[in-house]
Amino acid sequence: MTKSQEDRRLDASIGAFEAAAHARAVELPAPLTPGVVLEVFDGSNQDRLVNALTSALVRHTGGRVIATHADPSLDAEAAMQAIASYLPGEAPTADEEVATVFTGGATAAIRILEARKAVGAGLIVMPAPCVSDLDELGENTVGETTELVLASRPDIPVLLVRDPDVDADACFRRMLVLVDLHPVEAGKAISAALALCEPGATVQLVGLVHEDALAEVRDLVGDEVEEDLLSPAHAETAAGKLLAGHVAAANRRARERDVSLSIRFQVGTPQQVARALSSASDQLLVTGCSEDASTIEFSRVLELVRYSRMPVLVV
Repeated sequence: MTKSQEDRRLDASIGAFEAAAHARAVELPAPLTPGVVLEVFDGSNQDRLVNALTSALVRHTGGRVIATHADPSLDAEAAMQAIASYLPGEAPTADEEVATVFTGGATAAIRILEARKAVGAGLIVMPAPCVSDLDELGENTVGETTELVLASRPDIPVLLVRDPDVDADACFRRMLVLVDLHPVEAGKAISAALALCEPGATVQLVGLVHEDALAEVRDLVGDEVEEDLLSPAHAETAAGKLLAGHVAAANRRARERDVSLSIRFQVGTPQQVARALSSASDQLLVTGCSEDASTIEFSRVLELVRYSRMPVLVV
């Protein structure tokens, strides 16, 4: 009798947990502590969510908020006036006001990157084109500004705001961590999510196996499996083996944080995952990213951002 898809997923999940129980010890990176958070406005309808997410984020991480405006058409005075219109009456942190910084770069990306350097930001919160904006940009892009900022970050996380109607507070109660077969990026993403979520939050860890990684999967599940016979269950088993130590470490840290953690593996593309979750935008999507913009892994992150309606934290 052929197993149902749900049965195969259950078997793979059980296998992953069994592997984790005997995995080599993995130490997750230290929790995310950005120090300075650069809050980027650009005059779009996403600006208010940028502010709400920044406020919620620093309640969990601490740190100082410094705001900037990325519209290259604005001079210093106009930029400061625009920023002031979005800041709440109360500061996001309990003990200090939100500072501002202005740079006169010729493009939005230059303004953001120069501001990040000027204030020593450890994390950037910024809008990324969404819905109608993407229609104007065309396929296979998230906009020059977003791509340049992601490509130029020296290991600095970037929180990209998508659908402007998202509930900012809900994003820190429900998180989705998307990882692939690269343990370094997986560790960064898991650590960041578990540092940001509230106690009692729900975090789902999804191990995504890309269809073009089947050769690697074959090596892990055994040479006796012909490539054309590789199944989703094989891929899930391989992912469980590669990430077993991370699963165990994630479970330990989740218990410490009183967080409900679930794990599943699936075969597919970032676009398929993002589209499947398009109706569940009130959560935060966290993913690791290669610092090398020429890699296929970097391109996959851009694909994920493009098709996600929920905010995306790229670490």
